Amino acid sequence: MSDLMEYIKTQRADIRCFRNQEWTVLGMIGISLFFLSQVEALHFQITAIGIGIATCAVGIFISVKHWAILFAKTKIINKCQEKLGIKVEYFESRLKVKGMIIVHYFLIIGVLSALLMWLLLSKIWISVPYKIWISVGTGILIAIHSIPAYSISRWWAEEKRKETDVVIIPPVV
Repeated sequence: MSDLMEYIKTQRADIRCFRNQEWTVLGMIGISLFFLSQVEALHFQITAIGIGIATCAVGIFISVKHWAILFAKTKIINKCQEKLGIKVEYFESRLKVKGMIIVHYFLIIGVLSALLMWLLLSKIWISVPYKIWISVGTGILIAIHSIPAYSISRWWAEEKRKETDVVIIPPVV
């Protein structure tokens, strides 16, 4: 029985490792935003925005992959708990946290894109109302992609969850 408990602990440690990776990505985005607030030169600001957008894109891919792995690890843990006779009821939320992390990445990309457009348009002579409309429009167009991205990531994770029907559990000695 202790081998099975150790196996459950290993699976839970993997889940915590994934969460730490996602927090690291969010921290990197925060660092790029801090850097953006500290520099005044246009090329450094554009670089900071580019790093922030690229980090958000990487974060989206990491979150989608971790969502599928989370389903598989949770299924393994549930099977092990059944084998040990442990009954656990989980609260099932219709709004998935992983999906909301993906939405936040898209919202951050939208804000950074709007800021990038504002900076680029500031070097071109154009009236302020047009700059506002173009910048905000760009940000909204990119951020609105979070809705289908959330739905697609949920669908993809559900498909991956269905693929993990075979669960390997170590034998109890």
